[in-house]
Amino acid sequence: MDEALSADESLSVDEALSVDESLSVDEALSADESLQAEADEADSADRRPSRLADVALALLLAVADALALAGVALVMFLIGMSRSEPPGSSPLREGDASAFLLQALVWLVPLALGVSAFVHARLRMPVTAVVQGLFFVAGTVLAVGQARMLLSLG
Repeated sequence: MDEALSADESLSVDEALSVDESLSVDEALSADESLQAEADEADSADRRPSRLADVALALLLAVADALALAGVALVMFLIGMSRSEPPGSSPLREGDASAFLLQALVWLVPLALGVSAFVHARLRMPVTAVVQGLFFVAGTVLAVGQARMLLSLG
């Protein structure tokens, strides 16, 4: 009888150990999965687009920005020429609303270029961010000249 009792006790101890081992393995697997999920989230935050996508987007935006700056420069040139008076004549005064709208138009393009440069820098696209930053500088210089022109006409 003692032998039967000791056999039952050893069986229950073995079963208890196997249950504990399986729980610890399950716990280890779930802990490993949660650590892997956290690592994947951290990696996805650190990932950046491929260099090819970065360069392709930079070229596309460079063409679009060049066309936008040329278009605004052409519009401002036409507005400046239409408002200029021959020497000796008095300039025509328009309302403050149109002067404000023209100034807003002048500064809208550099604002958009600056926001684009910041966004692409945050997206870890260095080539596109640099191209947008250069166009931001060019747009700001152009906007300063256009603003001075508009102020001298008004």
